[in-house]
Amino acid sequence: MNCSNCNTTFPGWGLTPPNLTAPGQSLSRFSVQVWAAATSILSLSGASTTGVVFSVVWKVNTGSKWLILNYLLLHFVTSAINVPVNVYMTALKNIMDRTPPHICPPFQFLYFSTESAIDWANLCLTVHRIFAVRCPTKYPSLTRRPVVLSMIGFVWIAATCPNIPALFHIGGYYSVTPAGRCGLKQTNQAVMVPLYTNATLLPFVLSVMSAFYLSFVLVRMRLTTHQRIQPNPLVGVRRGVKLKWALLTAVLIDALCIKSWSVIGLYFPMVFVRQPLLSLLTRTSVVLAATLAPIMICVMNGDYRRRLMRFASALRGNKSVISSNKPRIASPSSLP
Repeated sequence: MNCSNCNTTFPGWGLTPPNLTAPGQSLSRFSVQVWAAATSILSLSGASTTGVVFSVVWKVNTGSKWLILNYLLLHFVTSAINVPVNVYMTALKNIMDRTPPHICPPFQFLYFSTESAIDWANLCLTVHRIFAVRCPTKYPSLTRRPVVLSMIGFVWIAATCPNIPALFHIGGYYSVTPAGRCGLKQTNQAVMVPLYTNATLLPFVLSVMSAFYLSFVLVRMRLTTHQRIQPNPLVGVRRGVKLKWALLTAVLIDALCIKSWSVIGLYFPMVFVRQPLLSLLTRTSVVLAATLAPIMICVMNGDYRRRLMRFASALRGNKSVISSNKPRIASPSSLP
């Protein structure tokens, strides 16, 4: 498939600038096959890992449990649906020379909404943790189900609204890109660029600021002798401390694996015209981020990590779990 004289797509925002043409290079069938195989394996691993982490978080009762489950669900959708469909369509186009165009509007709407929702969900989780640390007496009111469900609803509304206009060809429309995957071809930059900047850049910047602010607050409290953090199971401050590095790591993973491609696509869009394989690697980076973020949430939190060890022990058929400096537990059935 030759990409000469074809439009390109911004990987993060999915915006295709009009009248952008350049001599391109072809995608060899072998390179597409290797990319499809590697990305498919990574997607399967990511979906399986996220499913395991989801089951671990499900069994731990915390004030932010449902927010974390929503965050994990979004990553599962990315690994199990969004990226595999991208792989399927690219393989059809470049290996079998077939293109199913009718799948693009609903699928790309889901893809963009999911990626935006991940940023909004990360922001809500971080704000939730900030209240747990800064306002511990008021934090229990934020753990009530109506409040948590309202935050989850906000995540989905804020993520889906900017993508609705393209379904009705307002400012642009969803179509198949020259590489074979779905994208958004913009017809009015004045409409689409602000929409997708607010959908992706705004929640990401707020997430970064909130995560660093939370880290700064907790580090300062540890260094201040009169304001040391006291574990308080009632308000979940201790879990807030445990979760803060996981949230910051998730933000950094998102910046490295996803937003970096967005910056390249925004300021140097011709790169993806001249090197179409890089356009495919953006989807590999997306599923890599969707795999690593749930792992960090689980590994960097002591409660989740111990549950994961018990889960792994149960899969091996062991009747006891040995953890360094931890009491022995007779059986997984005896867990609280």
